[in-house]
Amino acid sequence: MAFNRSIAKPSQLGAQDAQNRDMDSANPETNVKDRHPSQGHGPGAASGPEAGARAREQALTALGNLEHGHRDAMEELRVALCAYVGILRRSGSSREETMATIRSLITSPATPAGALALTPVVREALAELTLQWCEAEYDRLAGEAG
Repeated sequence: MAFNRSIAKPSQLGAQDAQNRDMDSANPETNVKDRHPSQGHGPGAASGPEAGARAREQALTALGNLEHGHRDAMEELRVALCAYVGILRRSGSSREETMATIRSLITSPATPAGALALTPVVREALAELTLQWCEAEYDRLAGEAG
């Protein structure tokens, strides 16, 4: 049995790298690190039930992406959670209520496979990390308002 092993030439590798960069820039999910947590969430930003539901859904999607090991999923989750925290705060949720909401969201799998993808120990560590992000965002927003 013979195997066909082709080795890419350096010139081919450069072209492939350029193609991969083009694909990455076309996918907005890989560019989340360029966004600031409060982007689009200033004093005049939407904060009604629809905005809250949309922000929660984005956070769940980001959590699902993390559970599936997607590229840049942690940063996507951070941005989505910070946006959700901003909406919860503007809708009148206290710091404690907001953190309880975030903890509940993070400690429950977003996808059926998520229960297996993140063990309880890993999920608890993720909850602690995300709560640190969310506490910092809540405090930052409170400082802007005060």
